[in-house]
Amino acid sequence: MWGALLKKSEMCNMCVMGLIAINNVIRRDSPIYYRHEYRGVAVVEFAGRKCQAGIDFVLETNPFGGRSVNVTIKDTIDYPVVTLQRELQTAIEQLDLKNKLPR
Repeated sequence: MWGALLKKSEMCNMCVMGLIAINNVIRRDSPIYYRHEYRGVAVVEFAGRKCQAGIDFVLETNPFGGRSVNVTIKDTIDYPVVTLQRELQTAIEQLDLKNKLPR
């Protein structure tokens, strides 16, 4: 397991609104070589409260070399879900570009 991969100071003001960190990221086995599946925990702050939510996300490479990120929030949270998904997608893309995700 990996510890905190993303902290607020590393996000360059992209995800400051509610996402604090993505912790405990592990890679799950996938039989498809262009698809990387992960599981982790997102730490979110909203209205002065911190909460954690389990997340699953998939990085998929298309035939032209582009990457797409799909995020699923597994737990119920008291935070706008669409906004959090966008923040998570941006943060995960940055982690992937910096090669900070488990291989």
